[in-house]
Amino acid sequence: MSGRTYADDLFPLKTDHPDEHMSVSTASTPSSPNSVDAANSRIHVGWMTTPMDVVEDLDRNVAPYCTKLGEFKYNFVVFPVGGVVRAYWKPVEGNEKHPPVIDLPDVQLGNNLWESYVTGKISPWIDCDSPDTDFAALSEEHLIKELNYICYLGLQSMTIELKRISSPKTAAIMNNVWVQLPSSVEICADYDYFSSSNVDLWTIWADFRKQCNNFSGVYLQVVLTISADLPDEFMEEKLVNRWKAEPLAAFVVETSAFGTARSGEAALPNSHISLLKYLWASDSLRLVLRATTDTHKYNIQIKSEYSLALRQAVRDVHYKRQQELDEGSNDSSHSLNVGEYKDVLQAPLQPLSENLDSGVYNTFEQDKMKYDVYGAAVVGALKDLGADGRKTCVVYLLGGGRGPIGTKILRAEKEYNTTFRQGKDPLKVKLYIVEKNTNAIVTLKFMNSRSWKRRVTIVESDMRSLPGIARDRGFEQPDIIVSELLGSFGDNELSPECLDGVTDFLKPTTISIPQNQGNVVSNMDQIYVVYLSKYIPLAESTKPVFSFEHPNFLKKSNERSEIIEFVMDRNADLMGFGGYFDLQLYKTVMLSIEPSTQTAGMLSWFPAVIPLRDQLRVAEGDTIRLKIDRKIDEGGVWYEWRVELKVLYHVVHAPWQKPEDVEELLWRRHAYNNAVISLREVFRAEIAQNASHGQGIESMKEAEALEFDELIAQNQARNDEKRAARAERESEDTKETKSVILEEIRVELEKRNAEKKRAEQEVRDVISRSAGFVNRENLETKILEALEKPTIYDFAIDRAGNKYFVPEPVKYQEGTPTRQKGRLYDQTLGTQHGTMEEAVLKNQNQHSL
Repeated sequence: MSGRTYADDLFPLKTDHPDEHMSVSTASTPSSPNSVDAANSRIHVGWMTTPMDVVEDLDRNVAPYCTKLGEFKYNFVVFPVGGVVRAYWKPVEGNEKHPPVIDLPDVQLGNNLWESYVTGKISPWIDCDSPDTDFAALSEEHLIKELNYICYLGLQSMTIELKRISSPKTAAIMNNVWVQLPSSVEICADYDYFSSSNVDLWTIWADFRKQCNNFSGVYLQVVLTISADLPDEFMEEKLVNRWKAEPLAAFVVETSAFGTARSGEAALPNSHISLLKYLWASDSLRLVLRATTDTHKYNIQIKSEYSLALRQAVRDVHYKRQQELDEGSNDSSHSLNVGEYKDVLQAPLQPLSENLDSGVYNTFEQDKMKYDVYGAAVVGALKDLGADGRKTCVVYLLGGGRGPIGTKILRAEKEYNTTFRQGKDPLKVKLYIVEKNTNAIVTLKFMNSRSWKRRVTIVESDMRSLPGIARDRGFEQPDIIVSELLGSFGDNELSPECLDGVTDFLKPTTISIPQNQGNVVSNMDQIYVVYLSKYIPLAESTKPVFSFEHPNFLKKSNERSEIIEFVMDRNADLMGFGGYFDLQLYKTVMLSIEPSTQTAGMLSWFPAVIPLRDQLRVAEGDTIRLKIDRKIDEGGVWYEWRVELKVLYHVVHAPWQKPEDVEELLWRRHAYNNAVISLREVFRAEIAQNASHGQGIESMKEAEALEFDELIAQNQARNDEKRAARAERESEDTKETKSVILEEIRVELEKRNAEKKRAEQEVRDVISRSAGFVNRENLETKILEALEKPTIYDFAIDRAGNKYFVPEPVKYQEGTPTRQKGRLYDQTLGTQHGTMEEAVLKNQNQHSL
């Protein structure tokens, strides 16, 4: 039994050709694309049932109809889900509208055939956005019926053809369909020459998609209709490119688009073939034939010619594209199997807070190119350090994972000694590997004993704790530090903070690999990682955002803030920004995922996506401003961003004119040009005549100069006159203002004097009244006066409002002790009580007695 293990194949140390062990699997060579049978099985061409196909009782004979199409090499059929009788019913204006019932029995085909062979088509008369509210309501009702019947049949796909530029009611109902666009904007029912001048097919789809809440492209897909005349937007590459970022499902090719080749068979024009090839993303797309004439009824063979012509147009596309990617390419896409990650949002890895598992390590260790570049950077650093003849070099690998870069460092030592020391006085690398993942430490120890001959010191720790550990254990300071703790946006996995954590342990001459990292954005909550496939950049190039230097001896803050502007190059929907990084490992050794400088064959990092909450509709020439901040506090590190749209102008493109209108415009331009030429000759003759009479250009200039001077003098005189009038007016205004102010001051002074006199009088009155106030000297006297002449405050009141006072109290009565009589309200009202005047008079009589 062989003593080799998986580790020997993954990280071999002793080998004359180390790269041979990091093999990259290659895909099996696809079969020849020129094989007709291969094309028939790979490329699916369908037939769309139209009124041209209708025969008696077709809805109950779907099976023989499909069999006949199969003989002409069609893989599927697009059939009205309610049957052809119902589909091609036409409502009559003014009559009651009763569409035929759904009559497409399910038992005439097996369930598996309905699922795989039939694509349902919504009846074309259904128009939920009709201006006729009754017909719109009827359409909604029957659309729901047909959708329910599609579910009953178990169809895997269906299509609905848009008939209007705007279809909000239809969008509110649809979710799992192919949406077929019209062949041009002009045939839409609500097309208007003036209001629709800026609308194209992409705008119709994008608006419909938005009305469906930008539903997942898996369930809501677009179908392009290709007719004989291609719209202008299909002739400009950057506008056609927009469809590469949309969920294309199929192409409906009308038979009117076909011509006749030299061989006499049906063929597509070169412009149509070029469009299909350009947008043919994969062989999973569908091609559908729609008959616009009944030629196929009389020329049976032409059906086969249509399907053959379509397959010939696209059958080589995917094969040749794959060949171009494979030719001379040493990338890691095969071994990394990136296909399953295309356009899938993934949360970035968090190796600082979470331990990666063995499968994740294994995936990234297949990226041969990344480790080769790191190895080249280490060789470059050893070369510079070894120039002084030193015998040892201390290297720390920070975040070693399972050790692939450790292997590269030891290989770099061998390569350096072989190349620059020629085997004399070899340079010895002392390697320390710092790793916090307890599980990966097991692998590192195994590698150290098996492959590295125990040359490596393994430190189980977070790299930020290394300075303290190194001091406690007496570790040497590093000459080189190496780290690959990078995220797709460069710093989004906290590499600046982690590398700053070891700065106190470094020498002033320590080399950091990487030395510099920068991130950039391109217009495209949480930052995601995506292997971008179906996308288009809307600006010419990426823009730099943040940059970090290592080592950070100056302890600069890792907070960053930047504003970046992009000018949009076409009408489109902006969904976010692509984030990339480029990395200077050492001097000229670079790693990059930025599109223009990307390291060939490296796929360890997918681009980051900085998303927008809602897609933003932009127009050509608009400016997008991205404000992005990298923020830090005690709780962590995070990003904040916002977007501003600056609309400068919108260019209005007039539609093409009719030929007769163009002819009329050309004739008018010819007449106008002739008139201008004639006027020029008249002016030239007049100028020459004036010059001969002393009224030429020079004399006219002199006259104009004199006139100008005179006008200046008149203007100056007028200004002086106005200035004097203004000064006089301002003087009068000043005097008037002064008099008004003085009058206000006088009135205010009089008012204050009057208030002062009133206050003085009140004081005098209070002083005079104070003579009768109670004080220590007259207290006894006042008490006796109060007892002799008491003031009565008690009284009763009857319903009429009369008041009744109690008589003054009697101090002495014969034969009884002195007492206070009861108060009035304690007694019953009677004749003994009276008014205040009566009570006073009675008391006086008693006193006189």
